[in-house]
Amino acid sequence: MNDKMLDIIGLADEAYLREAESQPARQITHRRRFSAGLVAAAAAAAVMTVTAGAVTVAKLIHKESVDYYYNEQMASEMEERGFALGQVTENDHVRMTLENLLVNENYAYGVVTVEYKDETGRQLFREKFVPHSYMLDTDGNYIEYGNDNFISLLGIVKIADRNSDASKEAYMLKLSFNNDPLSHKSRNIPAEVRVVFGDGEQYDPANVHTQQDIPQQGFEGLEFRVNTAPNVRTVSLEADNGYKAVVSEFMFDMHFDLKYAEDGQPVFPDSITLNMKDGTSRTLLSEELAKGTGFSLESVVMSEPAEIRGRFESLINVDELESIDFEGQHFRVK
Repeated sequence: MNDKMLDIIGLADEAYLREAESQPARQITHRRRFSAGLVAAAAAAAVMTVTAGAVTVAKLIHKESVDYYYNEQMASEMEERGFALGQVTENDHVRMTLENLLVNENYAYGVVTVEYKDETGRQLFREKFVPHSYMLDTDGNYIEYGNDNFISLLGIVKIADRNSDASKEAYMLKLSFNNDPLSHKSRNIPAEVRVVFGDGEQYDPANVHTQQDIPQQGFEGLEFRVNTAPNVRTVSLEADNGYKAVVSEFMFDMHFDLKYAEDGQPVFPDSITLNMKDGTSRTLLSEELAKGTGFSLESVVMSEPAEIRGRFESLINVDELESIDFEGQHFRVK
């Protein structure tokens, strides 16, 4: 495992820094559970569709949630290409909708709309800051953090304004299937995983083996079923110095040389240039996140060389990608 990971969470004016490996293990405390009568174990699928001739297109249920993360053009493309899910799960206090799912060999990302049914549901998400997601196989066994092929880097990350009184808010569900995405390891992940939720303050993967070990106080009955088969295209690139890159339609992983400011703080990359086969080039800026036309800096692994993970704000046609210029390196499609 790499020495240090920095997770940058947020869009536009919201950024959080997380050191994944330097955090001490948290002591799990017991909290009062909600009574069984308050919890409804429902994991239903509800998809809105429209039919044009013989073609049925799934529609995003809460398009405004998807717009927190992507531009309007991408939302429409998600519907046309079948990325819209509309998978719903709820209990007496919260209703959650997995709006869409983008999957490559290493990650699955999906926008989640959380609707609060009462003040208890609102406090459940607001007070816990980030409810953590846990991947289970279909038998209920936890897919362990730190295993050679499985690692849940981030649970569920909120982007909407936490100070608002809105009855619903947008989150991004982020699942990772590989702790070394640039190594091209063989994929070893169940075809379907169950995603359940728990108290982020009590997150301690060392003590989780099955669903019974997850601190689910208040999150009981909330579960998504995720198909892990890739549904987007991916290409591999390499620079002359051997640095590698893996780029799919919605995100990228790349090697680069990390630079430092005079005060010793790391300077994170703020642009990436995509060179297409037709001779055109497009430079994406991290500052353009609010406009939905740039990229989101997801994480930086401070190793030698450093590794970056980023999420595009719009789908990239990787079939037409010829090369990438990034931090002084020229990566060519292999």
